[in-house]
Amino acid sequence: MKRRFKFLTHLVPLFVLAIITSGCGSDSSKASNSSSTPESTPAPSTTVSPTPKPTEEPEDDIWTYYDNAKWEDNFKGLKSEIVSVGLSDKAPNLEDSSKTVPLVGVYLGLENTTDKTFTTDLDFTRLVTSTGEQLERPQVVEPDANGKSRSSTIGGEIEKGVKKEATLVWELKKSKAEDIDWIKLKWKVHTGGEDDMDGERKTYEVELKLK
Repeated sequence: MKRRFKFLTHLVPLFVLAIITSGCGSDSSKASNSSSTPESTPAPSTTVSPTPKPTEEPEDDIWTYYDNAKWEDNFKGLKSEIVSVGLSDKAPNLEDSSKTVPLVGVYLGLENTTDKTFTTDLDFTRLVTSTGEQLERPQVVEPDANGKSRSSTIGGEIEKGVKKEATLVWELKKSKAEDIDWIKLKWKVHTGGEDDMDGERKTYEVELKLK
């Protein structure tokens, strides 16, 4: 599963940018150097000083990533995976741009490998932190067709063959993100559709150590 973090562009642009641009490279320099003077007529040896180019200062990354915080499970053919966790105390406050807010972000994915339907309540995932907070409903975001972030859902019915990826985001109310040592996530899943009360059920309680 490809690793991505996709938060709302206006909410956490640097978090998205850091993931999208990590590891990217270009082969254009190789192409530009592919032509050379034939060996039969070597050019005189000269030394040319390259024109210095200004170096762009990288933007400060407001996020701390915990790629060690991984988890996966397979429930009757529904694969669930937590890929990474991010913490930030410097996310922009939408109501007051002069202030910042602390956030917890969890990137995860689902894949239904069966020809049956599953239902999950991931949109209502409970977050518990080592700092004593319990938050019930995250903001869910995913990339659109243009690579920009949009509000979305990841819970509900998961039809056969469906794959979903999204980032769950919680705003901390009483503590700092940097003080968090571990987080615990809790959600439920069952076989069948939303109205299938007889489906087999499972409650996930996943604790992830960050530090």
